[in-house]
Amino acid sequence: MSEFTVKDREYVVNEPTFDQYNEADKIEKRTFNQELLENGLLRQQVDVELKKRGLWSDEQEQEFRTLSTELNDSEFRLESGGIKLTNAKELALDMRVKRGHMIDMLTSRANLDSATCEGIAADKRFKYLLIQCLVYKDSGESCFQDIFQLDRPENFEVVNKGSEELFSVLNGSRNTDENLPENKFLKKYGFVNNELSLIDKDGRLIDRNDKHINEYGQFINWTSEKTSILVDIGGREIDKDGNFVVDFVLFLDEEGSPIEEEKEKEKPKRRTSKKVSAAS
Repeated sequence: MSEFTVKDREYVVNEPTFDQYNEADKIEKRTFNQELLENGLLRQQVDVELKKRGLWSDEQEQEFRTLSTELNDSEFRLESGGIKLTNAKELALDMRVKRGHMIDMLTSRANLDSATCEGIAADKRFKYLLIQCLVYKDSGESCFQDIFQLDRPENFEVVNKGSEELFSVLNGSRNTDENLPENKFLKKYGFVNNELSLIDKDGRLIDRNDKHINEYGQFINWTSEKTSILVDIGGREIDKDGNFVVDFVLFLDEEGSPIEEEKEKEKPKRRTSKKVSAAS
């Protein structure tokens, strides 16, 4: 069971019962067979279709395999230890970058996979379980009655959060990212906080180059334990609009004397003349 709150209302995602799992499996099989009868795309055809559409190439496939091998090698080095902690930290951060790149590469594949017979069937199975397991905490009643309610814009936040919680319940993991080897290492040795953001030894947010940042990713300099100022990448103070905070000094002429700024000249008033009536 998992609980969450959206707009001050509490929700619960229950563990599916045996009967619910059984019915979900039947829905998945029926949906798969229906899609197959309608000449739906199978997962084994995805690679061919991706290459046909120019979304995946042999070069990309080789790059993906290389990244996967490098990640496995890096994971082995992290688990083996025996290297400087600073080097291990850089190794873990490189793993983050490589894994992120792999995820980006798989985006087009994932989008197409969701349109396969297997993908559509799995989606129907998941949505059935979500309808059965997502309930209001105070009443225990189901939040949604059919699959169409899940797609309504006003239900997006609850459906999105409920889906995340159900995914965790079904997979037995509260946070998939936390279980990645590089993140487990970084958290164990205090290089990241509970949100897996990089921090210094005092728990303050930093970027990959150890520069202090705020929660929005902007560069900052700490002026005291509780206050900070915005700065550019070179450490110079800026305001919220990105303008430098400086005391302006007058420019100098060729002799080195300050050049007084001329005040904007007052525009001359337009003269108007009265038309003389022809009758006068």
